[in-house]
Amino acid sequence: ALLSDLHKIDKALLQALLFFVVAATLTMAYGVSSAADEAVAEVRRGIGGSVLATRAGALPDPLDKGSGYPYSVAKGLGASKYVKGSSFYVCVNGAETGSIKGIPVVSSSMFALFPDWEGLGRLQIVGATETESEWGFVDRGLEILEGRGIRPEDEGRPYAVISKRMADHNLIGIGSSFEVGSYLYPGASAALEVIGIHSGEDEGSGPDYLNACNTVYTPVSAAAGLNGGSIMQAAYDLYDPADMDAFIADAEGLFSGAGADMAYERHELDFLLASAALRGITKSCSAAAASITVVAAVLAGMAALYLMLGRMREIGILLSLGETKLGILGQMAVEALLPAVLAMALGVCAGAPIGAFITERALGGAVPGWAPGAVAAAGAAGAWAPISAAAGGVPAVCASCLLLFATSLAASASRILRYSPAGILRRAE
Repeated sequence: ALLSDLHKIDKALLQALLFFVVAATLTMAYGVSSAADEAVAEVRRGIGGSVLATRAGALPDPLDKGSGYPYSVAKGLGASKYVKGSSFYVCVNGAETGSIKGIPVVSSSMFALFPDWEGLGRLQIVGATETESEWGFVDRGLEILEGRGIRPEDEGRPYAVISKRMADHNLIGIGSSFEVGSYLYPGASAALEVIGIHSGEDEGSGPDYLNACNTVYTPVSAAAGLNGGSIMQAAYDLYDPADMDAFIADAEGLFSGAGADMAYERHELDFLLASAALRGITKSCSAAAASITVVAAVLAGMAALYLMLGRMREIGILLSLGETKLGILGQMAVEALLPAVLAMALGVCAGAPIGAFITERALGGAVPGWAPGAVAAAGAAGAWAPISAAAGGVPAVCASCLLLFATSLAASASRILRYSPAGILRRAE
């Protein structure tokens, strides 16, 4: 078979070229498609997704017990395998005590217009996981003037951050302690220690507790203790947005068991937009690979038939001398297989780095900070990384090439098996 290939080198090269192009293209398509899948996973991990849980049909309202739900359940959900991080929020209408007084903002004329404001607590106790990301600091422009803000590690500690106006009004500062009560739960109270002073001012709006100068920030646990153990919002950052449905299903089970009817706000649009283009690349590569395989199969069959027609006289003579049809087909298969295997190996080795190059150019800018494993490899091993990275696609490429090989032999086999030696010789004339 080897000598026959050498004798008919032009025909062997034609077959080898066909298999080389198919193997290289399929390997390249597999590499780009796999890298796009990897990039989608990286986008999920990088962009992530989050879920905001609130009481269904209720807004966060410090005067409404129905807007809260159990902090213990929300905190337990934060330990879910899907959750990367969580933050919680609650605001409580706080009652003054002998050790702390709010700053009067509302005038008597305003109380006459809004009699419902009479008797409300003058303080607002905001329980936050971290003041740095709380909306008062983000949207209202509050700043820490002395000490520090509330941090996640402060959970469970009786810390407080008060305004400078309140500190001056009560003649207290960093390290001072005071006690606050609750408007909705009159029997609840909390002893707090000042660790920070914020810049909240008298905003001239009512009621008094809505002014930043009367806002006291605490860890969530302290504020929830003044609100019957309830919070109003929980935000859960997920490792993978693809797990959002499973996470919400788990949350529904936990909150339903606690008798809380919840609403869930999904934040996954960034991931959906970013991954859509990458998914398109994956589908395009798969479609291209399928199309190439089909077209190559047709071309391979036509090429094999063309090459066989040039050997009809040789085949007829061999059959007349006693050679079996199966023997001739086996000889032809081996002759075709030798260049095909070599071409396939070369095609895989050539297609892998080409695919890695295309991947780096196509996806490197689309996913900041990401590079496919083949391109990111360094050192001496880095030169071979693209080829080794394509190893996962070798079985698929080999299967496609074998299908192509079988297709190319089918046309020749049908002619040989259909006619007698004399018939083959007549068609060779």
